Amino acid sequence: MRKFLTIFTLSLLAVSCIDNDYDLSDIDTDDIGIGDENSVFTCPLMTLRVAVADIVNEQGDLDGILAEADVWLPNRLPDGAEAVDVKRLTGGDGQQAQQAYVQTLLTALQEEIDADASDRKLEQIARQIYAEYREDFLPDYLPVDVDEAEYIAAFRTVYHQQATHDLIWENIELFAARYLTTNLRIDVRPFVLSGIDVGADVRDMIVGGDESKTSLSLFGDIATDLPVSFSAEPSFEAEVEGSDRTLFSFPSFTVFPTAEAPVEIEETSVSADALTVTYQWGENYMASIEGDLLENYYPGRSLDLGQGITINLKVRKKGGLIFNV
Repeated sequence: MRKFLTIFTLSLLAVSCIDNDYDLSDIDTDDIGIGDENSVFTCPLMTLRVAVADIVNEQGDLDGILAEADVWLPNRLPDGAEAVDVKRLTGGDGQQAQQAYVQTLLTALQEEIDADASDRKLEQIARQIYAEYREDFLPDYLPVDVDEAEYIAAFRTVYHQQATHDLIWENIELFAARYLTTNLRIDVRPFVLSGIDVGADVRDMIVGGDESKTSLSLFGDIATDLPVSFSAEPSFEAEVEGSDRTLFSFPSFTVFPTAEAPVEIEETSVSADALTVTYQWGENYMASIEGDLLENYYPGRSLDLGQGITINLKVRKKGGLIFNV
């Protein structure tokens, strides 16, 4: 996997606790304080949405990546497992564990192929090879310049011939292992986020005040209905005075595919000036995720373009609010 996995796309960025049309300047008085150092105020910051098409690697988006993985994986995982251990498969638990796991999957794949008199799985593999790899997959034994139906028929014949069976299987093993160990490493496509337009009055109310008597923090939740679990360490960055600066970041967490039960994002302190950047309309900043995005893949669960990852972030201020009017 690449070193960092970037950015969530935004669906409901202009979320705030007070609308910008609410004008505080008409109040004819000095600065107004609400609450004291023991008060706690909470309001939404943003909702971020990652679409399937934004989760990618060099091979394409998540939908296509997992569709090909299904070709090389056995339809029934070893030991009745519900999920593929992507972390182990891609070497996250060490080379020895990776090799043993790959061999377990490939043994199950071969047993499935050889037990199926209809050759359904074998045809699925032959169709994938024809579409993507036929010029590299034993071109001395299989025709290249033919249509798909002829290629699949030839593939079945060569596989079932005693003289060439082992050769064909060894190459299926090679292509399957190479895909499964390298192409399930994916990134989230980068997006640039714009500052939230809540107006200067609301911004100053949230981030202003005596820093010795107030504190700011961010928290929220993250959920996914994708057929994967993943771990990540989100952070938000911006270019400030010509150099990149981390505005705020969160500890690592793991998210499982249960959209109805979001995972809580641990409350994390944030400085007033860092939070101010997110409220500067027209200024751009970035959200990134570092870590191993995929931990498990659940082949039996649905995947369509309407699914994705959703993050909700909120601001919590401890201490009084100041209205500068």
